[in-house]
Amino acid sequence: MKLVEARLLDHGVGKEYQFIWIETLFGVETPNRVVISVNPNTGQVMSYMGILRQVEIQLKPNISKEEAIEIATKQFDLKKIVHSKAKLSVEYPEKGLQKLVWIVEVEGEPENGIMQGGLVVVDAVSGEVLLVSPYM
Repeated sequence: MKLVEARLLDHGVGKEYQFIWIETLFGVETPNRVVISVNPNTGQVMSYMGILRQVEIQLKPNISKEEAIEIATKQFDLKKIVHSKAKLSVEYPEKGLQKLVWIVEVEGEPENGIMQGGLVVVDAVSGEVLLVSPYM
């Protein structure tokens, strides 16, 4: 398990520390996660959630990270790319169906003060674009 988030949440009426761990296998994030909330005043665990699912698919991509970024970049009309990153993950694009995907974030140069780019999910086996979520 890899700690991916550790932060203090302020809900106005109360606060909590939230910790999130994700299991990684061979550099691929799996659906397996642990989320723990801790009371910052007492140190008591307020909530615990664990997700444990078997990985049923091959974890070797046919599409490289560079190819996934290229596919994702083509989903936006960007004048200049400022930043891009991609990670491999096992996701469920449909109920009960696991897929190995690249989750790609593409950031373009802002236009008129508005962020450009967004998030793209690319099937790491076929190269098919499964989701495009532009920045708003």
